[in-house]
Amino acid sequence: DSAVRHGLLALGAIQAPLHRTTVKDLDPNERPELVPRAMKHVSKAMHLLRTANPDDVSTEVALTCCILFLAVEIWTTKKSYSRVHILAAHRILQDHSQKICAASRDDFSKMVDELVIQAATFADEFPPPSSGIPPDYQLDHGSERSGSIFDWRSALDAMNWLIRSVLRTT
Repeated sequence: DSAVRHGLLALGAIQAPLHRTTVKDLDPNERPELVPRAMKHVSKAMHLLRTANPDDVSTEVALTCCILFLAVEIWTTKKSYSRVHILAAHRILQDHSQKICAASRDDFSKMVDELVIQAATFADEFPPPSSGIPPDYQLDHGSERSGSIFDWRSALDAMNWLIRSVLRTT
């Protein structure tokens, strides 16, 4: 899809300078610039979605573009979430999930759930009251994640999940 292609090209244009930099030279506080080429592709992708007949844009394309736009914004603003793109993806999934095949629906549902949980964990004002997302959204999803710990990675994952749960509930 053209909108997805332009979203991917925008993300690639933002990340391209990092491929010419060594890890030693990276500054973790410096954010990548939204280079003109990236901005051109983001604008083109948004224009394609805005001007398309809604019946011609598949739900998968709309969700993928929301996630790509979210990634572009995260890379350029260094925020852990973008309210606009996450809420749009959640709304699309809620309103049009019956149009997606079961496997894609499960994949997108897990991804959008994780994005909502991430945003709710690190932002006091998320989810907004008018979003249709309940304030205790995190508590309804993913409690099974802290299962058995087999190695340091699963321990780290469990710790990360518990810390995020504590942050959200407090």
